[in-house]
Amino acid sequence: MQAVRALATAACAFAALCCTAGAQTADVRSGEHEGFSRLVIRIGTAADWRFGRTEQGYELDLGRPDPRFDLSAAFERIPRTRLGAAWADPATGRLQLRVVCACHAVAFALDERTAVIDIRDGAAPDGSGFERSIDRPDAAALPPLRAVAVQRPRPRPGDPSVAAAGPAATGGTTGVLETGPRPDPTVPDLAAPADAARVEAARDEILRDLAAAAARGTVDPAVRLPSPASDADAAGGSQPAQMPENPAAPAAVGGQVEIRPDGIRSADGLTADGRVCLPDSAFALGDWRAGQDAATAMASGRTALAAEFDRPSAEAIRRHVRELIAFGFGAEARSVARVFGISADDTGLLDTLAYLVDGTPPPEGHPLAGMEVCNSAAALWAVLARDRLTPGDPVDASAVALAFGALPADLRLHLGPALADRFLDAGDAATVRTLRDAIARGTSGPATAVTLIDARTAIGTGEAGRATEALEALVAEGGPHAVDAMLALVDALVAEEVAPDPALRLALAALEREYEGTPRGAALRDAQVLAAAAAGDYDAAFGLLPPADASQAGVRATVFAMLAGRGGDDALLRNALAPDPSAAPSVRLQIAERFTTLGFPEIALRWTAGMSGAPAQRLRAAAHLARGDGRAALRELAAEADPEAESLRARALEALDQADPAAAAWQRTGDPGAAAAVAWRARSWAAAERDGALPVSLDRMLRALADPADGGAEPAANAASAPAGDAPPDPLIVPAAQADAGAAGSAGPVSLAAARTLLAEAAGIREDAAGLLRRFPPP
Repeated sequence: MQAVRALATAACAFAALCCTAGAQTADVRSGEHEGFSRLVIRIGTAADWRFGRTEQGYELDLGRPDPRFDLSAAFERIPRTRLGAAWADPATGRLQLRVVCACHAVAFALDERTAVIDIRDGAAPDGSGFERSIDRPDAAALPPLRAVAVQRPRPRPGDPSVAAAGPAATGGTTGVLETGPRPDPTVPDLAAPADAARVEAARDEILRDLAAAAARGTVDPAVRLPSPASDADAAGGSQPAQMPENPAAPAAVGGQVEIRPDGIRSADGLTADGRVCLPDSAFALGDWRAGQDAATAMASGRTALAAEFDRPSAEAIRRHVRELIAFGFGAEARSVARVFGISADDTGLLDTLAYLVDGTPPPEGHPLAGMEVCNSAAALWAVLARDRLTPGDPVDASAVALAFGALPADLRLHLGPALADRFLDAGDAATVRTLRDAIARGTSGPATAVTLIDARTAIGTGEAGRATEALEALVAEGGPHAVDAMLALVDALVAEEVAPDPALRLALAALEREYEGTPRGAALRDAQVLAAAAAGDYDAAFGLLPPADASQAGVRATVFAMLAGRGGDDALLRNALAPDPSAAPSVRLQIAERFTTLGFPEIALRWTAGMSGAPAQRLRAAAHLARGDGRAALRELAAEADPEAESLRARALEALDQADPAAAAWQRTGDPGAAAAVAWRARSWAAAERDGALPVSLDRMLRALADPADGGAEPAANAASAPAGDAPPDPLIVPAAQADAGAAGSAGPVSLAAARTLLAEAAGIREDAAGLLRRFPPP
């Protein structure tokens, strides 16, 4: 029964882990690199996340309520030499990272839905903002992290392996973590009779979870459980049955099962879903050539097909199909297999390889799916079968590089650029250099494939300028990589903000028709779109982009970014009146700001609808102010207190005739002049005098209003005694009407009575305007 309880305890823990992982939304993946460990967090939806230091390491705040993290694959690809532990804090919902080395961490956004955290060796650079607490960004940076010993749990009492190893296996009594209170063997571990139904339901649920986990390969039985007869004997007073020793059993919870997080391979040679990795012999393209050249191999292969009674053997057909694939004739290999009727079971892998050597994606359900993690040549072809890699994807890069180096030289030239593109997308520069060197070793002179990889690497590292000339030479030269060079040239020109030559755009259009209906044709269409946008022809660019085509969402996002940063006002008004979900949040804000400046606040509000964060709220507040809706602007600024938000709040309060709060808001921005102007316009003379808006004292103004005869004496004296250019205009000197001014453009002082008349007329005009606005409200 003790073994059964151990199994149930482990199963409960595993079931809880699986259920929690299924409910989480932020997927955490990892990757190990020279000098740093990388975590890639796929947030799922756009968020304004924050990253900072804690006493034990770092923490990530997604900035949204009830965040969830899937940590099942967090340690799949990295050891615990830098990152010792990762967990979600139940109180704050933040992802906690415990760092166990003398390291520092940096974080950056790969895109709006992906955050990347690198834990790098050594101390943080001076001024790093990630060394401060999230909650106290103005405080001093926390002390550098130091290396700490990784503590292991104390082995369970009565473990046969521990008893055999002796006291040394327990690690002594220092620096070891206890797993919890030890059970008292004298207390029976029984459930109350009232809970029998609940316990039975929990047992059934645990068994179902264990069955599902075993099907996924994440739970392996290690030792056979005792039979019911053994349990009965133990209950009758005899000694409990001893479990048979299994020297090959893995170290497992309770000695019964081995539990792993989902996605972890149980052993080398298995994929994440438990399938066996295909061996290197299944991809021995060099051996398939049998030391022959292409002409000889194809001639001998066709001869072998013309056997006795014109019935070639299945082995001869397969051998010829392999030869065609080995020399890069994928379409011909598929044709031979189809004509001679090899069954799908025999050619499932060969059919996939025939597509891949042609640079064509294989059909869905191909046998290489998920084999990027294999420690064999299967990893190479599984990577080629994918459209692209993303940072953090589990890939055995060393197996890919090893298998690529074993390919014949001409196949390395043919497949190298496409393979390097996958790892450029994943940000794995080291593997790209390895692939590039493998290509260079197989050529006696300059290889276009090497030049193409170097150019694409330069574009990815922000040095597109030095790649442009080499790519233009490849395009002019022609050859097998001319189309790829043309696509890379468009990327380089877009990155350099250089308008492409009209001849290049014409060539892209012609090639797109030639490759129509193929993946190469789709890439050429995307290049046409980018080339048109780089040339400033946004109407043509958007004309080539169907709005409902999800496959071109990335290109649409790039074009909107170019339009927001470089497009003219007319192009913006013609192509961006409706918001597009493919545009990045920063681009949406930029477009909304431009529309607000152009006087179209309603369109700006559409572009920022649903966006969170201070920049979006400030933009919406400015748009509401442009519409004259001060209350809506105040709602957007309710939680903001920075100077820009205070300035907008002051303007909104002015629009609502809230003079005193507006003046206080201007004071908080550090602009007392604006605060004084608000008080002056609101006739708050005491506040205006306090803020320095009155060039004369309030007492003198009151005396002038009480004694009209005193209306012009003292101002004239002040004007005569003050130095020229230093005295501000006296508020008691009111400009005269143009009819009384005398010479054109001149103005002079008028009496206080005339000033009162002018003020009364202005008040009447204001009341008339207010009445019109009440009768005819703005739309």
